[in-house]
Amino acid sequence: MPGCEEVLDAIVKRAFDGPEPASARLREIRRTVQAAVVHRLIAAASQPAQTTAVRAALESSLRRLSADLTRGARSGEPADQSLRALLAGDIERWLARPAGPVMPGAAPEIPPGPPIGSLSDDCDWTPPGE
Repeated sequence: MPGCEEVLDAIVKRAFDGPEPASARLREIRRTVQAAVVHRLIAAASQPAQTTAVRAALESSLRRLSADLTRGARSGEPADQSLRALLAGDIERWLARPAGPVMPGAAPEIPPGPPIGSLSDDCDWTPPGE
């Protein structure tokens, strides 16, 4: 089963690598998909419920993607150049955000009723015969 890093790399590769589409319509669709991928990665990395390992993988993926977008900002047609500059800026602004450490949310409340597997509502935990 692939790890988080492999999944993120595959998503980014699918959206950003490969041959340039031939038609203007397909190029615009590709730019829309690229923007959606970046914004979803940022949104996922912003979730405090993510595990530390997942957040670290997301941030690492965003840092690499930002560097790649910055390197390629002067190639391709003007719409591609503008999008790469915009997405690299979005990532850099998100990475530079003033954020403290992510604290886990509050533990959920214990639901009412007996524990799962209990045969009755009275939960007597004393051993039989006492």
